[in-house]
Amino acid sequence: MKRAAPEEPQDKNPEEAEVTSNDKAEASAKDAVGFPTNFGDPSNLFSTPKAYSHKFFNKLTEMEKWDLEQDLLNSMLNNAWGKADVESSEIQNHKKEIGEFLDQLLVKRKESKDKIADVERQLAEAQGASSSLATASSELENMRSSYKDLETKLTEAEEKREFAEKQLAEKKSELIRENAD
Repeated sequence: MKRAAPEEPQDKNPEEAEVTSNDKAEASAKDAVGFPTNFGDPSNLFSTPKAYSHKFFNKLTEMEKWDLEQDLLNSMLNNAWGKADVESSEIQNHKKEIGEFLDQLLVKRKESKDKIADVERQLAEAQGASSSLATASSELENMRSSYKDLETKLTEAEEKREFAEKQLAEKKSELIRENAD
């Protein structure tokens, strides 16, 4: 697959060349309008673009008007935002404080979640240990019961042994008497 060769730049007519803001500044002095330094300041009603538009805008092309409008908007915004306002700075401080507070809340929430996970893990271990303890306790009870049964059987066996020893002793004494007679 071949790629198309890039087109070579075509020479533009001098009439079609772009007009820059420097070119505008170099225009004849009679067409130039000087804007005051506080142009676009919302607190001064006579520094608005509307006050100068009838002298200037009708001589510009649409593109030049758009560029100029952008410059004017930027100038107005710089003037509007450039002055420190006590209320807006307080609002900014409150926004900053609220942001810091929310950050702290998020950190505490994460710490709380970590603590909850740790407690749940410990609880699971304790439940496992409790289950093991319950099993061991049950086995211990079984062993105690078996031990009691064995003690009872041992007691019965000792009683039978004693009874058997008594009978054996009686039989011996009878045999001795019979042999002696």
